[in-house]
Amino acid sequence: MTGHLELLSGQHQKGGQTSVGHKQMSSQNIFNSLLVRFGWHGEASMNDVEVVGHIAEMCATSQTATELARRLVHSEVVGKDAIGSAFYLITQTGDLDPVGSFGKTPVLGEDESIWADNPLAKTVSDLKPHSELMEVTGGQQALVACIPILKGSDPIGVGVIIRTAGATSLADTLSPNAIRSIANTYGIWMNALGVKPSGTSPTHMGASKEDLTSRQLEVLKEMAKGRTNAQIAADMILSESSIRQETVRIYRALGVGTRAEAARKALNLGLIEKVSI
Repeated sequence: MTGHLELLSGQHQKGGQTSVGHKQMSSQNIFNSLLVRFGWHGEASMNDVEVVGHIAEMCATSQTATELARRLVHSEVVGKDAIGSAFYLITQTGDLDPVGSFGKTPVLGEDESIWADNPLAKTVSDLKPHSELMEVTGGQQALVACIPILKGSDPIGVGVIIRTAGATSLADTLSPNAIRSIANTYGIWMNALGVKPSGTSPTHMGASKEDLTSRQLEVLKEMAKGRTNAQIAADMILSESSIRQETVRIYRALGVGTRAEAARKALNLGLIEKVSI
C-alpha cells in the first residue's frame, strides 16, 4: 500500500522518495500531520495522540478491511477487551454492507438499514459514536462500540469494535477532535483502497422528481447553494439529524456519494435549477 500513510498524513513524495518513511513516522508525527489535515484546534491528551496515530498507521499498512479489523482486535492500544471488529459501508439503498470483519460481529437481524434501531444506524444518523450491549455472533451479549466513517462531513459507513460486556467503549476515552480524525482517516483509507459496498454502480441515471420527496428536493436545492446541514436545518425548522438522514436518502436516490455529486447530477437531470450563491 505504498503511499497510503502519506495520503493519510499529508506527507508527499520528494524526488521519488517519501519525505518520511513508514517505519520512521511515530504516532506523534502522524498525529501532528492529521491535526493540520483535519483542522484540529485545542489541546490533545497523550491518549488522543497514541490512539489516533496508531489507528492511522494501521490503516496505512493494511491491505483490506478484514486485515485492519484483525489488527484492531489484536492491538495493545485499541484492542483491550476486544473480541471482534467490523466495517460497514452504506449502500445506495441505505443498507449497511459489511466490507470486512474479524472475530465477533453484531447480529443486526432483518433490518440492516441506516434507519434501524441499533448503535450502527444511530452512529450514521447522529454522526457521533454510539455503543450499547447487543447480541453478537455466537449468541452472547457484548458491547458494540461504533464510530462513523466520514467522507468530508458526510457519513459513508461505520467502524465497529466489539468488546466484552462490562468493558468501556474506546470513544469514551477520546476527545471529539480525536473521534473526528479517526472517522475521516477511515474514510480516506477506504477511498484509497477503492473499497465500495456491494452493488455500488451508477444505476440511478434516470432519477426523476418522483423519486424524491418535496422535502428532499428542498434540501437538495439548499445543498446546491453550498449550505451546511446545520444551516438547512435552521431554515427548515428541523433537527440537523433529520437533514443528515434526508441527505443519505438523496444520495441513495441519485446514486451518488457526496454533496457536490448530488448537486451536479440534480442539475444535469433538471431536478433543480442553477442557483446563485
